[in-house]
Order: sequence, then structure tokens, then C-alpha cells
Amino acid sequence: MQLRVWALAGLVVLATVLQTSLVPFLQVSEVRPDLLLVLSLAVGLTFGPREAGWIGAAAGLCEDFLSGRQVGLFTASLALVSYLMALAGQKVYREHVAVPVMAGFVGTWMLHVVEATLSLVGGIDSNWHLMGLPTLLEAGANAVLTGLAYGPVRRLEGLFSRGGRYVAGRRPGAWL
Repeated sequence: MQLRVWALAGLVVLATVLQTSLVPFLQVSEVRPDLLLVLSLAVGLTFGPREAGWIGAAAGLCEDFLSGRQVGLFTASLALVSYLMALAGQKVYREHVAVPVMAGFVGTWMLHVVEATLSLVGGIDSNWHLMGLPTLLEAGANAVLTGLAYGPVRRLEGLFSRGGRYVAGRRPGAWL
């Protein structure tokens, strides 16, 4: 259990470093993928809502500190969206390839709506004007990345489940 926490914390740190160092070079106009959202959605679909909320809060806190804006906006938004998407993910067949892709797309829209709503309620200049094409393109990029990140996170879950040994080439969670 404790090793899993450290591994997930390491993934949050890695995603934060990549988000701040590599992703700005991938930005096209106002569109760039959100690796912290992608990670929290993949973790939520794999480990469940509780872990999704914690990883979303940790990733959001990292994003808050690095953005230089109001601390708490990204933390609350990312934790809430990750938790809700993980709850929704429990109701579907998660092994289907379309599930993480749709989670990435819908999760991006939800994150932007929650952030804009919390900004509006808090009296902060909101980004409702970006809810059109930029959000659609970012949702598409995040959908692809969530689909790609889901497999490795599932394998990570397989390594930490029940203390057993993961068997490569079998479905995640399959043990000898």
C-alpha cells in the first residue's frame, strides 16, 4: 500500500515536471494537453474514486503552485472532476478502449466548466470565452493521451494488487 502511494506521488511529480517543461513547447495557439488531468483520470479509472480524488487534489495543488494564480482553484476543480469521472467509470466496462478516451474528452470539458464556475463564484476573471474550439481541441488531445496512459497505469495497478506478481500479456489483475 505504501509503495503504491509513493509510486502515484512519483507519477504526479513526473507529470508536473513534464507539464511545465515539455508541454509548453507542444502548445498550439491556446491549446495544450493537460498531463495532470490525464494522469488523474487514468488513476481514477484504474484505482477508483478515492484515489482519483487524492491524486486530483495533489495534481491540482501542484498546478496551483506553478500557475501563480489563486491557490485552491485547480485543486478543487481537478479533485472534483477526477472523483466524478472515477465514479462514472465504475458503472461501465473499463477495459473497453473507448472508456478512457471518452473519460479524457468529457473530463476536459468538465474541468473547464468547473474551473470557470468556481472562478465566477469567487469573483475571479473566468475563462468562459475559451469554452469553444480551444477546449474542443484540448479535449481531443487529452482524450488521446488518456487512452494511451490508461494501459501503463493499469499495469501499475496490477503490480500493486494483492501483493502478487503481474503476468505480462494477460489482462491487468491476472495473477499466477
